[in-house]
Amino acid sequence: MNSPALTIFSAFFANNAKTYTFAAINYKTKIKKMKKVLSLVAVASLAVAVVACGPSKEELEKKAKATADSIAEVAKQDSIAQAAAAQAQAAAAQAKADSVAAVAKADSLKKVEEEAAKGKKGGKK
Repeated sequence: MNSPALTIFSAFFANNAKTYTFAAINYKTKIKKMKKVLSLVAVASLAVAVVACGPSKEELEKKAKATADSIAEVAKQDSIAQAAAAQAQAAAAQAKADSVAAVAKADSLKKVEEEAAKGKKGGKK
């Protein structure tokens, strides 16, 4: 029932089975080692990329200087705003003082006019 081709193949495989089995195991081992090496290379590449992409010392210094300049500018604007507010408050106080002075002057003029009017009414007899 065995065909001649099957018999030849069986004989060939029986003689070389150890070689093919060893070659398959060796191939699988090489593949596993290659996967490990590629994984390590990929991890190392990513680590280098992450470290290399960080800001340099010069960039950090520029950023710190920009932050300090920004804080100084905000402080300057704040002091200008405080000076303007103080000036507005002083102007309001001066306006109030001028208003009080004007009212006092008007009252004193009114009293003088009233006294002058009383003096004319009474007159000399």
